[in-house]
Amino acid sequence: MSISKLEVEVDRDRRRISQGGFVTTSVTIRSSSWFPKIWLEAEDTGSLPVSSSGRVFTVGAKGVYRWSYKTQLDRRGLYTLGPLQIRAADPFGFFSSIAEFGEPAEILVYPTPPDLPKFDIPSANLPGEGKIRTKTSQITPSVAGVRNYLPGDSYNRFHWPATARTGRLMVKEFDMDPSSAIWIVVDLHSSVNDLDGDDQIEDTIVMTAATLAKHFNKLNRSVGLISCGQQEAIIEPGRGNAHLSAMMQVLALARSTDVHSYVDVIDRESRRFDRHITFVGVTAGEDSEVLRKITEFRLRGGTAVLLSVLHPGTANIDSDFDSECVRSKIPRLLVHSVETIATDLTFDNKIRSRSVLNSRGD
Repeated sequence: MSISKLEVEVDRDRRRISQGGFVTTSVTIRSSSWFPKIWLEAEDTGSLPVSSSGRVFTVGAKGVYRWSYKTQLDRRGLYTLGPLQIRAADPFGFFSSIAEFGEPAEILVYPTPPDLPKFDIPSANLPGEGKIRTKTSQITPSVAGVRNYLPGDSYNRFHWPATARTGRLMVKEFDMDPSSAIWIVVDLHSSVNDLDGDDQIEDTIVMTAATLAKHFNKLNRSVGLISCGQQEAIIEPGRGNAHLSAMMQVLALARSTDVHSYVDVIDRESRRFDRHITFVGVTAGEDSEVLRKITEFRLRGGTAVLLSVLHPGTANIDSDFDSECVRSKIPRLLVHSVETIATDLTFDNKIRSRSVLNSRGD
């Protein structure tokens, strides 16, 4: 019955996965005893939302026992897997002993956002946008043309096809980035959004923000994130896979709270929202004060879009608040659920079309 003289190795194949992904755990148990270990029961402990794999097994004298199993995680968040608990008992359950092996492993589960094949938002005006473009000495995604090499030009600006064609060293010229920075500002204030105990709405808000972050990053847009949940987080605008991973990590851990008001966060961070910024608000609330703050930003020359997450069972939008959005010239898009994000955020969204027309004065 004793679980002494056991050596246990527990290996997890990953620490970060996307929703719906699997963590594979491999367990190796070695016995240094001259006697077999029978009726051993193993179970992975931790904070997983699903029960982990349990097993009853026997290890022979001086024997080795191995097995592996997969654990699927369908909800974003940070979970603990382990340590592995092994229990030995007699066949009648009168006596038992328990020991734990291995260290707890933290598993971070990222949101898995859908693609947005038909989505775009208005861009704020920057030098270099539209027909008027401005040359810059910095390297940007926008190549304007080529010119002769000048002393001091960096080697990574050489345009080798033009150099081969002309017989002279040629370098690339760049325009200022024609894409204004985008701020995704996520509202997880539980009272205003009626989020208390409603994980479905919270998950829809977070997944909408994650979908936007993935979409704009894929388009090589400079995108930042502000999340005002239990842990307020600010990620400055940037590009690339590492930047996207940082935003996904924030959203994986985002939870609603009453501590950080959406209005207060917008007001406090308003210095970040200049006329070269596109503000994208994601909220389940219909707060006139929030709309007033966003309108003030638009009147300073910025561009703003409001994404409204509807509560389950909501048949119609608040006509009064929608009218306020139209009068304030703030385009408003509706998101019904996690499953409909990709279809709700499209060019032919009726609410968006109506609001955009009004915002253009048509």
